[in-house]
Amino acid sequence: MSKPNPTQHLFLLLLPVLFFCQSAVAVTTAKPVIEVGSYHCPPFVIKHDDGTYSGLSILLWERIAEQLGLQYEIKELSLKELLEAVSTRQINIGISCLSITPERELILDFSHSFYETHLAIAVKKQGYLASVKNIATNKHLLTVLGFVLAAAAFVGAIFYLLEHRVNEKLYSTSSRFAQLIEGFILGLLFITKGPFNYFEFKTLTGRVITVFLAIATTLFIASITAVLASTFTLGLLSSDIKGAK
Repeated sequence: MSKPNPTQHLFLLLLPVLFFCQSAVAVTTAKPVIEVGSYHCPPFVIKHDDGTYSGLSILLWERIAEQLGLQYEIKELSLKELLEAVSTRQINIGISCLSITPERELILDFSHSFYETHLAIAVKKQGYLASVKNIATNKHLLTVLGFVLAAAAFVGAIFYLLEHRVNEKLYSTSSRFAQLIEGFILGLLFITKGPFNYFEFKTLTGRVITVFLAIATTLFIASITAVLASTFTLGLLSSDIKGAK
C-alpha cells in the first residue's frame, strides 16, 4: 500500500476552504436590488401588456443603472402612493412624469429636470365675419351690455325726476317721451363717459347725487372696460373646442 502524498492532503484541505471563501465573496459582493416606483405616464413611462416598461424616463433610468451597475425592479404605484412611498423611504426611487414643485421639494429630493413644457391654446383660424358673430352672440357680452343699459336707465330716471321741470338746458324738448329719451341718453353718457359738470344740474339733490355718482362711475367704467376686454378676447378665441378631454 502506497503512502499518501502530502500534496494530496493539502489539496483536500484547501478545497473546502476555497469553496467557503468563494461563497463569502459572492455574498459580500452581491448588490442589493433597488426598488423603483413608477406609473403609466406616456411618453415618459409606458407599461406594456407583458409587464415591461419603456419610455423617456425609463430609458434615462436604464442608462443610469447600467453605468452604476445597479439591479432594480419596478413596482407600479399611483401618483399619490408614489410620493408617499418615496417620502417615507418605502421605495428607493420614483420615476415618472413628475413635476417639481416647492411643496414636493420639502419632502423629496429631485434630480435635475430634463424636460420642460409650456401650456398653450391652439384654436382654429377664423375670418372677420365669424369673429363678429362670436362676439355678438357672446352671452357674457350681452349680459354686460344689458347691465350697462339698465344702469343708464336708472340714473337717467333719477335725474329726469329731479331736473326735467327746472332744467331746460338738459331737457329742451317739450314732449314727455322725448324728455325720457334725453334722460336715458344723459344716464348712458354719465355711465360710460363719466360725471358731468357739477353746475349743469339745478337742484341740490341732483348735485349731491352727481358727486356720489362721480366716484361710483369711475370704478364702474374701469370694471366694465376690463370685462369687455376679456369678453372680446374670449370671443375671438372661441371655436369648435367646447372643453378639455
